[in-house]
Amino acid sequence: MAASLAGLRARPVIAAIGALFFIALPWIAAIVSCIALAQGKAVSVLTIAIFVAVPPLFTAGMLLMPFVLFGRSPALLGPHRYEFSDEQMTFVGPAFDNKLQWQIVDCYVSSRLGIYLFAGKLPLVSIPKRAVDPAVTEALHELFARKGLRQI
Repeated sequence: MAASLAGLRARPVIAAIGALFFIALPWIAAIVSCIALAQGKAVSVLTIAIFVAVPPLFTAGMLLMPFVLFGRSPALLGPHRYEFSDEQMTFVGPAFDNKLQWQIVDCYVSSRLGIYLFAGKLPLVSIPKRAVDPAVTEALHELFARKGLRQI
């Protein structure tokens, strides 16, 4: 969930369009339909029912989507190992064993939930807070700075 939100944070225009289309627009349509009905306009009960049901469903869908997409992923279950060196980054988990060169990563987000590495606006790696010892966090940020990663 946190990685999905970080990805949206890195792409604010996409996040805004998604929120507008799937959350704001249905709520606006529902409110307009209710106002029209209150003013005595001809609005069918089915239309009102649809406009009243759709906004909460779309809102819940947007909030639950990361859980549905990532909640049972084999790559997220079990122990993980994150290694950072001057040459590369290594990520090992139950369903993956990846090496990532520093040249592909250009920015990161550090939050209370973890650290998220990006290539441009695309999220590459999420490192949960529980995986990084607080004593190592500062050294990791220093390594990111030496490698030219900007914090967003």
